[in-house]
Amino acid sequence: MLDTKLKNSKKIRLVITICALLVLTIANVLYFPVIGEQASSQYSEEVTDQREINIDLLQALYKGALVMYYEQALQTSEEMIEPLELFVKLDSLNEEQTQALEENFDYIYGHWVSDFERYRYEIDYCASNGSISESNTAQNLALLIANNNKTGYSNSGSSLVDHYRNLWVMEFDELGQLQVRVITSDDISEDALVKNIKLAEYDCGIESMIDNYAEFSNAATVINRVKNFTVVYGISEEYAGEGLLVESVYYLSDMYGYIENYASPAFLISVLVVAALAFIMTSPKIWKDITPERKGKWYVFEAAAFGVCLFGGWYRWYCDAIYQMENRGLRSISALIGSDEWVKIFRY
Repeated sequence: MLDTKLKNSKKIRLVITICALLVLTIANVLYFPVIGEQASSQYSEEVTDQREINIDLLQALYKGALVMYYEQALQTSEEMIEPLELFVKLDSLNEEQTQALEENFDYIYGHWVSDFERYRYEIDYCASNGSISESNTAQNLALLIANNNKTGYSNSGSSLVDHYRNLWVMEFDELGQLQVRVITSDDISEDALVKNIKLAEYDCGIESMIDNYAEFSNAATVINRVKNFTVVYGISEEYAGEGLLVESVYYLSDMYGYIENYASPAFLISVLVVAALAFIMTSPKIWKDITPERKGKWYVFEAAAFGVCLFGGWYRWYCDAIYQMENRGLRSISALIGSDEWVKIFRY
């Protein structure tokens, strides 16, 4: 009779435990989108109106100057030349240096081209090596190459300054030194634009690129600088893409700290519920099934130990589950159920 009661007691406790954990799991998952929205909202408030200079754009346009310099050199040359031959003094390299650049330079030049192509047909430009010129706009940007005056440029009666939000000239002189003339800049100051174009040259220039190779101790002695070449870039009023200023880049990984802040109370409540459930389900006094091996108050210690382990290990999983929902755009339960990510989240 006693054995039957004990078995029934264990079955009842098992059913209660499973149901309680299921309800707790569902309640937490239902609350995940709320935590994600709170974390996202706080992050958005803190980055509101924070804008930064679009370094990616300026680097891409600097690389574009190198690409167009090579293209025009190719057109004016009587024989086929490779990018490596144009930008590097091959006769000054040793065998190891030659091998290092031959293996990698085409790949590097390919990246210059792909980065520039993102903007080549959206941002106006005019480039000239003195013999030929290339432009992708009906605006007469060539006037800026022939004239150093910053005002008075017109095309069919309309001023270039009025047509462009940002307009600047990049001039590589006979020594290969880059000079930047800012014609107009509505987004950032002329000084900031010049400094950041110079920074793009430092980060993406040929000398900087070659210096990354262990085979070179002084890249300045082996490069052919871009010389006697001018590029005019203009960002028009109609341009709808990212300009010289962009909103601070929004990375979901930055939200992890905010998720942890908002997840802590809900997780702590969950831990307390599980600890209380463990205490109740293992209490001999409540279930009247004291056995020799269960005498004393060890069940209290067990519940406490379980709670500590739960808090220490599962908290990271808990936050990861919320991050999965936010990262995958699963902010509603309907979206969650319609995605295979629910398997991972329910597993947490």
